[in-house]
Amino acid sequence: MGIAVLAHGQYKAVNPKVAKIVGEVSEERITATLKKLESFGTRQISSRQDDPNGGVGAARKWIYEQFKSYSPRLEVSYDQYRLKAVAGANSRVPKDVDLYNIVAVLPGTIHKEQRVYVTAHYDTIQIAARTGAALAEGQAAPVADMDAPSPGVTDDGSGTACVMELARIMSQYEFDKTLVFVTFAGKEEGLLGASLYAAKAKKENQNIEALLNNDIIGSDVSGSGRTENRRVNVYSTDPLDSGPRTVARYFKEIAERYVPSMGVNLVFREDRVGRGGDHTPFAIEGFPAVRITTPQEDYSHQHTPTDTFEFTSVPYTARVTRLNGAVAASLAWAPTAPETMDNRTLLLTRGQS
Repeated sequence: MGIAVLAHGQYKAVNPKVAKIVGEVSEERITATLKKLESFGTRQISSRQDDPNGGVGAARKWIYEQFKSYSPRLEVSYDQYRLKAVAGANSRVPKDVDLYNIVAVLPGTIHKEQRVYVTAHYDTIQIAARTGAALAEGQAAPVADMDAPSPGVTDDGSGTACVMELARIMSQYEFDKTLVFVTFAGKEEGLLGASLYAAKAKKENQNIEALLNNDIIGSDVSGSGRTENRRVNVYSTDPLDSGPRTVARYFKEIAERYVPSMGVNLVFREDRVGRGGDHTPFAIEGFPAVRITTPQEDYSHQHTPTDTFEFTSVPYTARVTRLNGAVAASLAWAPTAPETMDNRTLLLTRGQS
């Protein structure tokens, strides 16, 4: 009995290195990141490409340079694709455009092939108000001016700030497994950047142990005024024993252990009703990916010029960032999963003994 109790205590023990990472998350740094992302005016993928101060071109260059500044051990690159224009009044890609995911890889020291991802999307969009027939048909059209104000501080500057803050902190450590920090583009056009990256990861036979996608983690007040700043939702797709469900349960176990002031709601569905996130293309490709998001969204600000710093909660964003840090670090330092063999291989092995 004593051994069993000891084993249980060790299992629940707090790793001081993980706790240190959690404690290093800075609200000041997150504030600076959110305000800088807001300053670009819009990060819509078809917005200004060459303006040094505004538009998606300036935003991606700044994110890339920030990743590069954190540590020489971070391998930073653009994951670039050429998108062809899509015809139609409601098209979100009205002209040919280059799409850039921004990737920062922190190579593992022992199990380099095993990867843990922390992701978000840095692009934004302004959607025209839905009225009349468009409302009846459930359509939402982007405004014609691709440089129209779309600050996207909560959606998804908050997730981007989380990814950048953890890349900054965790690049100062060495992990057994490889950590990958990605800010996707083209999410608002139909999960384009994530879909292209996930398909490539599948083709390359990447060993992705978990993908934590953060989308809208900066809001703690809903449109009705209800406040909830001590819980977060984690979405995972079917079946009950799927990879995403396993990661979601692990997220709850580890996150609540290291940040006991926060609770994790396990939502056993792919995403919110009628909505989508960048974790979905990875789940479709068979990777264990989950979505992390606030329980209290304010739809009146999403995809509008009012998604600003004023309506974003830095303390809540920081708390969710700490949860991500605890889970990602725990996974990256955890032992690898045991290898298994099918019954036929087992019988052959026994026959040779």
